[in-house]
Amino acid sequence: MLARGFVGRLPPVGGSLWFRLGRLSMTAFDFTTLLRGALPTRDVPAGEAIFEMGEEGDKMYVLAQGEAQIRAGSVVLDTVRAGGVLGEMALLDDERRSAAAVATQPCRLIAIDKPTLLRLIAEEPRLAIELARLGVHRLRAMDFLAQHDALTRLPNRLLFQEKIHRAMKRAQRSGGGFGVLFVNLDFFKNINDSLGYAAGDDLLCAVAERLRGRLDELDTLARLGADEFAVLIEGGAPGQQLASAAQALLEALGQAFAVAGQELFLSASIGISCYPEDGEDEQTLLAHADAAVHRAKERGRNQYAFFSAELNTLAREALTLK
Repeated sequence: MLARGFVGRLPPVGGSLWFRLGRLSMTAFDFTTLLRGALPTRDVPAGEAIFEMGEEGDKMYVLAQGEAQIRAGSVVLDTVRAGGVLGEMALLDDERRSAAAVATQPCRLIAIDKPTLLRLIAEEPRLAIELARLGVHRLRAMDFLAQHDALTRLPNRLLFQEKIHRAMKRAQRSGGGFGVLFVNLDFFKNINDSLGYAAGDDLLCAVAERLRGRLDELDTLARLGADEFAVLIEGGAPGQQLASAAQALLEALGQAFAVAGQELFLSASIGISCYPEDGEDEQTLLAHADAAVHRAKERGRNQYAFFSAELNTLAREALTLK
């Protein structure tokens, strides 16, 4: 059967990536407790930049009061509160800043340059340990962001291809197979054009949650592009099982979505490729699933199609007999 009771909700969109993700969360440390001597301060009003991406990283800041966000474009990488640190990576590795920082509340910052930091570490060695701990934590979260979609928190194309590669290795050892479903939302651009991108983003998150609620906990759901999702289904995954999974996803998307105070209805075109019949590497399997999407669209959308014409016929015959 398709689902075995896996329900899971997506983390809320926005806010701090670090504190939204339980496995990446860490207990906040108050760096002000390790500072010694008179240090220069700087006040930044809410809404103004503390530093910009690409600037020289000649100082780091300890937040004495207020709240700030570390941002890369529109993505919020971290929310820093009183006692936290901003800009330490650029100071430590003598590189330009790789992200921006913006005050979300009026902030009082304690500025620390490299000589001052070295003096403070000599006086209080624990400062070096806590900075290293914070750096590792932020690097892990950046690694997560590099492999996941910032909006839905689902695996992105890079991670999905890696998961297909691992599934291939397992299938080669067991002699089994698996399937890749390429899900393309029909006419999604119309939503963005009529309701705006904010409503479109909310709808995409709702779609991700709806799809994941219909999948087995061992299946992998990813977002590959603006209106494109993909599913990796292992465990043998014969044609009939993949057809049933695709049909369940179509039915899930056919139910109303409440977005921006409106009731919206979606459909999707789904393409299916199978390992090893339709490809022996991840790029080929994805390309063939994508090609099958176009076949589904040519047939009128709101349906699935296999890359293999033979599986297409057999799966449809099996579903017709149910």
